[in-house]
Amino acid sequence: MKRFILLLTIITSLFAISCTSERLENTQSLNNEVQLSAQIASIDRYGNVTLNITTKELYSNGFNYGDHLLLVADNGYMTTAIISTEYTLEEGSTILKTGVNSQPVTACINYGNMAEEGSLTLGDSIELKLIDASTIKS
Repeated sequence: MKRFILLLTIITSLFAISCTSERLENTQSLNNEVQLSAQIASIDRYGNVTLNITTKELYSNGFNYGDHLLLVADNGYMTTAIISTEYTLEEGSTILKTGVNSQPVTACINYGNMAEEGSLTLGDSIELKLIDASTIKS
């Protein structure tokens, strides 16, 4: 009986390791593939940076509500952000704010000035890269 339990434990452990490894490979593959280039279309008086892509374009390129992203500007400025429809994150958090499908997305720092912090100007390029996919689906 002890040998049977030991054998069952070993098989279960190997199965768990296999599933974890497969999940990590899928995440790494997804993270390397999901990215999008955009340019700064406008900057408001609070330093919020509106990009030249719409919510629909963002979502149709593999991003989803709640995803964690890396934003990389062509001047070297980098920050992480979460895709959200509202400003509910803690003060200082970076948000990639989405709206209805035709609405452009806006990168902003909750109670902060992203344009000033990142020395960003109109026309600058920003790469959006998936860091961690959300389990929430939009």
